[in-house]
Amino acid sequence: MFIFTVYRIETCKTSIVADRIKWADSNICFSWAWAAEPKWRTASDLSKLIEKLTVYTPSSKNRDSWVWKFKSTNHYSSNSLANLLFELDTVNAPALEPTVLNTMNPQKIGIYMWRVKKYKVSVRSELDACGIDIHSTRCPVCNEDIETLQHILLTCTTAKDIWSRICKWWNLDVLNISNLTYLAKPHHPWFTTASRSSLWQAIVWASSYFI
Repeated sequence: MFIFTVYRIETCKTSIVADRIKWADSNICFSWAWAAEPKWRTASDLSKLIEKLTVYTPSSKNRDSWVWKFKSTNHYSSNSLANLLFELDTVNAPALEPTVLNTMNPQKIGIYMWRVKKYKVSVRSELDACGIDIHSTRCPVCNEDIETLQHILLTCTTAKDIWSRICKWWNLDVLNISNLTYLAKPHHPWFTTASRSSLWQAIVWASSYFI
């Protein structure tokens, strides 16, 4: 993402590293040519890169070369990569949370709700935080607040109206959920059977997906 954003705001797409970074008496000089100033995460990543380059001193004695640090010989091999991936998969990789599906919904809706619980939906606030240039971060539906996942699914006036109508349809009190984690969980004494709970979950999930 950082490389893509830097390339996008670069004025000369054919420039090379030597055009932007030069060395003079072991001192580094930067010559940026941005179409727009880097911001948010891009600015932070660029600052970290500059910090590392500032303390680096190039050597004129040795030619640049690739080094594979995961093998003692520093030479890459497919076998060493396979061993590394196996080690990461069996030792360091965390347990994955399974996707919970509801057979009343298409699989894509279950996957979407898994992304909702993980806050992995590309709403405008998330796109802006990633340094993607968008014309506005406000909710395109109500224009009353920043478009976060919490807002677009729960607190937006249109979302509230939809949930109110669904609750009225089911003769329930107005849905009062402040956390996305509990969005599709039954919170009413009416759900006395598994079939009713599953049906309610399917309706809430489908409504969230289309919102």
